Amino acid sequence: MALILAAGFFAAGESLSAQAAEALPETIRAGVVFDGPWEENDDLERRFTTAFSAALRRPVTVSPDHRIEGDWTVAGAARAITTLRQTPEDLDIVIVLGVLAGEAAITLDNASPRQVPVVAPFVLPQAVRGSGQADYTAIPPGIVAVELPLRVQEDVARIARLFPVEHVSILVPAPYMVLLDDLSETLQGLDYPSAEIVPIETHIDPDQVLLPPGSAAYVLPLPHAPAEEARALMGTLHARGIPTFAALGRSPHETATVGVLREYVQDIAATRAATEYREVINQGASLGRVQSLRARGMLLLDREALRQAGVSPRREALLQARFVRKEERFEGINLQEAVETALTHNLDLAARKAGLAAGDAGIAGARSNLLPQVNASTTFRILDEDRAESLFFPDQFSAVGALSFQQVLWSEPAWANLRIQELISSSQDFQYERFRQDTAEAVSLAYFDLLRTQALVELHQNDVDQLQFHLDRAQTRRQVGAAGPGDVYRFRSELALARRKLTDALSLEQQAQMQLNRLLNQHQRMDLHPRERGLEDPLEVLPTGSLFFEVTDLGALQRLEEELVRFAFDSSSEVQALNQAIAARTRERQMRSRSFWSPTVAMVGQVEHEYWSGGKDPSTPSDPLAAGLLNSLDMPGDTSWSIGIQASLPLYSGGQRRASLAKTDAELEELVKEAESVSRQIEQRLRSAFVRTIAVAESMLHAREANEAAAEALTLATRAYDAGVASAAELVDTQNRASAAGQLVQDATYEYLREFTRLLRALGATDAIHLPAREAEIRTLFETISQGETR
Repeated sequence: MALILAAGFFAAGESLSAQAAEALPETIRAGVVFDGPWEENDDLERRFTTAFSAALRRPVTVSPDHRIEGDWTVAGAARAITTLRQTPEDLDIVIVLGVLAGEAAITLDNASPRQVPVVAPFVLPQAVRGSGQADYTAIPPGIVAVELPLRVQEDVARIARLFPVEHVSILVPAPYMVLLDDLSETLQGLDYPSAEIVPIETHIDPDQVLLPPGSAAYVLPLPHAPAEEARALMGTLHARGIPTFAALGRSPHETATVGVLREYVQDIAATRAATEYREVINQGASLGRVQSLRARGMLLLDREALRQAGVSPRREALLQARFVRKEERFEGINLQEAVETALTHNLDLAARKAGLAAGDAGIAGARSNLLPQVNASTTFRILDEDRAESLFFPDQFSAVGALSFQQVLWSEPAWANLRIQELISSSQDFQYERFRQDTAEAVSLAYFDLLRTQALVELHQNDVDQLQFHLDRAQTRRQVGAAGPGDVYRFRSELALARRKLTDALSLEQQAQMQLNRLLNQHQRMDLHPRERGLEDPLEVLPTGSLFFEVTDLGALQRLEEELVRFAFDSSSEVQALNQAIAARTRERQMRSRSFWSPTVAMVGQVEHEYWSGGKDPSTPSDPLAAGLLNSLDMPGDTSWSIGIQASLPLYSGGQRRASLAKTDAELEELVKEAESVSRQIEQRLRSAFVRTIAVAESMLHAREANEAAAEALTLATRAYDAGVASAAELVDTQNRASAAGQLVQDATYEYLREFTRLLRALGATDAIHLPAREAEIRTLFETISQGETR
């Protein structure tokens, strides 16, 4: 069965990302090009390079000599990029941080695969750039471009649908107008609302930005303007009763707007750019790549700013909006960071770690039985008068201090207990490692659940937007007699169903957030923002997953399975914990069997001193002969001592020693059988994960094919409906199939991530998720097996 699935597995691997040996340098030397002298250039560079470095697991350094600020023109940015690309001996990459510089990168004329690769993470999408700009089909080799998730036409229509406004003004940086020549014409095609583009100069004078009453402002990022001037503009517009909506952002408080239409974290762009850059490097910079960046369509609103602007959303917005507090943090996180955070802060893991101190204390306690024992004591004694008057008894009242010691010379129970406690402590360490591996697996699976639910939210949100668009168009066509009421009712019915699915998806997303936050020991209502938006490519989420795609023949696949089983046995913390427990029981049995003949030998000693006496003492005899005899006797002093060797051997204990030996034999046999059972379970777990991973990889290939076909069918159905040759029912059915196909791709990727993580857990190698050294070790193992070598 595995061999049958292998062909699809390898085909899926090649289609996803067949990564060969890493060609990335240990330290990435970068040059940086900016659009112009932004105030935020330093912070932008720091944030991007930090996230880019984390995604590649390589440090990124930028020399001041390779840092160029442009002149707010595409031509100026192109000259700067060309200058830096011609120094491959000094640079490994050129990073262009700006829309104009991104446009320059994707339209370079003199690009060559032998030059330094270029990463452009902020490129306008083709729909915004317009037909007057060069399309992406001619992108030069060695260029990695990531589209900003701008959907201007959809967002403008959405503002008018969710808020009581009749006009939308689009605020755009004036230097970017050269790239938006076709956007105005596109906006004129909107049935509702009316829209216009308003350029914003470098220095903003709020009094000169005049927008009509009853309108709203749709604000594209304004990196060219000082941040305080941009915030002052938003405040002035709100005071005039004009709500402002940021096209992209992490929160409305960050952008000083009423709301953010598409949640966008810059770290996500850096992560996607790093993934594509790795692909270009591995293929020798022989191609250019453009990737669309997806952002959640959840509307983030600031309640206080809404009151200031005097605007309230329609009831429909409640389903698609979330009110955020100013103190909420909006930081990106990826899988590696989530695992590291959990391993540091997870409460269950912290409790297990605290329990390890008991094992260390047990070793110290067992060792103490073999070290000298020294005791000090004092005794106060009172004798009756008759004995106190006797010559051979001490005074009636006396106080004696004593100091005693004992040193074990040989004790089989004591030596055995020390070794047993050491083995038990070692077993507890392996049990902690097992729990640590389980925690890493649980966090990874919870992270995948969050990615999946967020992808579902985006999928159903897109369905709602499309159906709303079709409904609005059907109503317009009905008014002019081009469609009947059946089309309107069908779209309205499907829209209601899509909104119900969106509501369910939002609920699942919140539950996934709370589950992951619990594992990370964070506030359960804290918003988490994965840098990996989307589940189309598993290697973007879990780079370690590429290891499976490096095996290229069926024989290597068989060797891989067998070698992984051996590796799992060697590295399994469960097996090692049981082996230590078996060793402890074996030593205990040895001690029980020796107890029949092995004595306990110890050196003992004592010193006593009478430091006070009183009361009646022995009287002197009246007989001179007796008195002389008494005076001739050598009476002991106030101090006495003794030392000796003590040996003991129990002769009969009522059968207790034989009963203890029989009990230990039974417990030892139980542990041996349990170890065998656990070994079988580990083998079965690994082989099952291996087969499931192969099967899911194949299903990913089929899901992608189905999704591509469904997308093409939806395009054709939409055109047919526009031309009046297809019914609303046919369009809705095609859209439902396209939505199902898109969800199938997400489900297949989700399952692959889960199964590969379970495979890593079966190998005892979940550290490869977040530790580069461990990942390199597992990578070496795969490479060794794929080359036909065995240990």
